[in-house]
Amino acid sequence: MIVAIHDFHMPGSMTWSHNALSDYLYGARTSLHQNGAGDPEPVLEKIESHTWNGKTIPSKFFAQPGAENISAVLFTNSATITKFNRMGKLAGLGSKDVKLIRQGFMYNPDPE
Repeated sequence: MIVAIHDFHMPGSMTWSHNALSDYLYGARTSLHQNGAGDPEPVLEKIESHTWNGKTIPSKFFAQPGAENISAVLFTNSATITKFNRMGKLAGLGSKDVKLIRQGFMYNPDPE
């Protein structure tokens, strides 16, 4: 089984994403810490649970009971209409005069 999800929690949310999904699915995140020489070094941090608004759930979705039949979780932050437009264009549908351009930005607060 494959689960497809999308973020519609607020206006504009379908055009950006957050790393919270991968943190939840895999129960881990990577961050940079300075090693003894002062150089940035990736460190894997395990995440046991997630708490919000007084509710706590376990992390690592794929390790939860009942998840053994889930093969994948599909997610995209590229919205829905624009994604279907690109799929149609790639399949040769619609006018040959139509050009589709995709662009985006990625925010990274770490100066390294």
